[in-house]
Amino acid sequence: MRDESMPVFDQDEEVMCNLLCNIGLKRNLAKALVYLSNVNESVSRNIELGAGLRQPEVSIAMRELRERGWIEEWSKKRRAKAARSNVTASPSNSATSLIISTIHENTTRSKTRKRSPCSGACLGPSE
Repeated sequence: MRDESMPVFDQDEEVMCNLLCNIGLKRNLAKALVYLSNVNESVSRNIELGAGLRQPEVSIAMRELRERGWIEEWSKKRRAKAARSNVTASPSNSATSLIISTIHENTTRSKTRKRSPCSGACLGPSE
C-alpha cells in the first residue's frame, strides 16, 4: 500500500469556503477550489476525501471550474493493465487570484468595519 498523506479541511479552509460563498460562489465549487489551492494538484478521488464531497459533486464542480478556466487538467497514465488514466487538476492563475483578492477584501472590510455601540440592554441599568 502507498503511504500518502492527504490534507483534509480544517477551520481555516472552512472560513475560506465561507468567504468564497459570500461573494456568490457555490459551496461545492468553493470547497474544490480551496482544496486544490492547498495541494497545488490532485486527482478527483483525493478531492472527494479531502474536501468532504461526493463523487458527483466533485465531477460537477470540476466541470464548472474547467468551464470558467479556473483549473488546468491533464491525464496521467496509470501503470495498470487497463487503459484508464487519472485526471489531475491544479488551480489556474485566475483562480488563485480570486482567492487572494477575496482574502484581501475580507481583511480590508473587517479592519474598516466599525463596531456598533451596545444598545444598552447588555449593560444593564445605567446610573
